[in-house]
Amino acid sequence: MLVANRPIISVNTERLEQNGISKKELARYFPRYILNPTPLYYGRGKQIWFFIVRMFLTALVKIFLRPRKSSGNLDIQEVDRVYAKEAATYDKKHHITTRGMDLVWRRMAGWFISVIGRNNKLYF
Repeated sequence: MLVANRPIISVNTERLEQNGISKKELARYFPRYILNPTPLYYGRGKQIWFFIVRMFLTALVKIFLRPRKSSGNLDIQEVDRVYAKEAATYDKKHHITTRGMDLVWRRMAGWFISVIGRNNKLYF
């Protein structure tokens, strides 16, 4: 049997509670699958199937994230057009290419800011 979705990070909730951070507050910034990971057990057949699906999705990402074929002098209108086109799909592409870790990073950044802000009396 193979195990999927091993914990990305380990959270020492006892130590956090000693420092004044409750499990309820922690749950606001981390999803349940990070705090309480559930191992998924599967056999060789599913491992091969997941590999094929992953290769297919990787090919799709490479097709849709093609780099520009020519480089050189660009006029300002072309640069604006490229950035406007990219801005419309940036979040989706970023989520796919980071394999969902962007959500974890955003939650961690919010959690760190809230911890730092708790100790500071300055308001931004």
